[in-house]
Amino acid sequence: MSDFRKTNLVIFGFSNDYGKMDVESLSRQYNVIHVLIPQLLLSVLIRLRLLSKSSFEFLVMKFFYFKLKELKGDWIAISIDNYVYSLALKLDMPCVKRKILFFRNTYNTESINLNFKDHVEFYSFDEDDCFNYGFNYYEQYCSGAFYLNEHCRNGVSNEIDFYFLGLDKGRRPELLKLSNALKQYNNQIIIIDDATSFIQKLQKKLLKRKNYLFISYAHHLENIVNSKVVIDFVKEGQVGITMRTLEAVIAKKKLITNNPIITKQPYYNNTMILFVDSVNDLSLKDVSVFISLSFEESKFAQQKFNDYSVLGVFDEII
Repeated sequence: MSDFRKTNLVIFGFSNDYGKMDVESLSRQYNVIHVLIPQLLLSVLIRLRLLSKSSFEFLVMKFFYFKLKELKGDWIAISIDNYVYSLALKLDMPCVKRKILFFRNTYNTESINLNFKDHVEFYSFDEDDCFNYGFNYYEQYCSGAFYLNEHCRNGVSNEIDFYFLGLDKGRRPELLKLSNALKQYNNQIIIIDDATSFIQKLQKKLLKRKNYLFISYAHHLENIVNSKVVIDFVKEGQVGITMRTLEAVIAKKKLITNNPIITKQPYYNNTMILFVDSVNDLSLKDVSVFISLSFEESKFAQQKFNDYSVLGVFDEII
């Protein structure tokens, strides 16, 4: 692997658990400054946006300018696919030589405007978004790759038969149907509602309503390690490989998915991965046969897993 330790990255956003794990991993090889807006300030600014979008953007960009004004040398600015943090890429800073908007989700035309004044490079794992919007493609990676490689080397107690964690995104009916079909097993199918309205955000923040609360990413990775089968039902229209799929592959767990692109992946084999169009196509007999199939080690070469870490992806981009 080439030595990029002197390359300077200023990263905006990456505020959730797995994003912070990405930043920690990148810091192994790059000189990284991670810029986050304090949560209280961010809440105030977002409320200001309701009154004046221009004032909101002005203050957010002033905050980013303050963070960057002392930088010296050559830097690469990278923003996560979030409207607030993408504003950092609108700054004209001589020290910033490249600007990258990095999509970890499929592109939502209502959330981010792609019309930047200066040249910005767009990177996405979703092949359709790359084709439709001219984004650069990157191979999907797993934020927890290092953790899973370390904790899955030895035998673990597979206490959970079937496991899923994710936002609803229209998948609830199929996931609940699947949960009911597999009720004889020890399952953890955790569906999170997205708190979008003010009332929902209050319920999440003050009342700690479980349907709005994610478990930590570290806890999620522990559940992956302790599962026999990971479930990955993608939302309608998604084409790219999800991080959940890579978590299962790296952890050497069986996977049930409705993502048709899975059969084209280099790590696909039917002893470890079961593709179904819908829950209606899945019988208990199929499940019992699938679980009993032996693991084919030759199809899961360990050296390939390094390509699915954030460092592998950024080595290609940088």
